[in-house]
Amino acid sequence: MKNLLLLVTLVFAASEASAAATVALKVGVVNMQQALQAVKRGKLAKSRLEKELTKRKKKLDAEQVAIQKKMTSFQQRAGVMDEKKRATEGMALGKQLDDWKKRAQAFSIEAQQKEAKAVEPILNGLKELIPRLSSKNKLSLVLESNSNALLFAEDKTDLTESLIKLYDKRNP
Repeated sequence: MKNLLLLVTLVFAASEASAAATVALKVGVVNMQQALQAVKRGKLAKSRLEKELTKRKKKLDAEQVAIQKKMTSFQQRAGVMDEKKRATEGMALGKQLDDWKKRAQAFSIEAQQKEAKAVEPILNGLKELIPRLSSKNKLSLVLESNSNALLFAEDKTDLTESLIKLYDKRNP
């Protein structure tokens, strides 16, 4: 009986402590992708990157169209070609397509690397401001709103707009 009473008392005390801890927890969220795209330096970085990559992208797109036209023409003529010529032309077109795919993939990787390099200092600057905003809003925890970690938060404070304004103020 004494053990049961002790167990009930411990469970009650633990639930009271848990309830008190839950009440004290105040959650904030930030949409870092939105903040990155909205701050002035983020917009500038995106614009510069697009300008830099547009010329090569257009060239790759034109090459793709040319290869597709050659493929269509080849397919239309393949029925009347002798086997040797069909094989030779088919292999040449296949090689052109493979070469184009390699260049397109290399371009894509390069574009991703350049984007990561361009946004890294901006993201770091945004992250440095989060503790200040958290303290100002008396938040216990701040999560990325786009991450899978945040499934539900009943009482949350969205810091995204405040973060954008503060970053732009500090980084004109």
